[in-house]
Amino acid sequence: MLREPIYADRPYPVLDRVCMDGIAIEYDALGQGTRDFRISATGKAGEAPKASAGGSFCIEVMTGAPCPVGCDTVVSVEDIVLTGSNARIK
Repeated sequence: MLREPIYADRPYPVLDRVCMDGIAIEYDALGQGTRDFRISATGKAGEAPKASAGGSFCIEVMTGAPCPVGCDTVVSVEDIVLTGSNARIK
């Protein structure tokens, strides 16, 4: 047991971060059978969080990027096929 409580000076982590390269989507779209998504933006580490357009749109994300607003699922790059500005889940 610690002798005294430890307190952080701010919430940590400050943002939810993506832990793998891939695409960020809304799970509901996948649950409705959507497998093809149009990439609307790219999220990189150190940038502000992107906002999802929802439905059949996704955001390409890189490790360490903030989790995009409105997205609740990340599909890893190994499980998708990228063709231009489209992503298909295998």
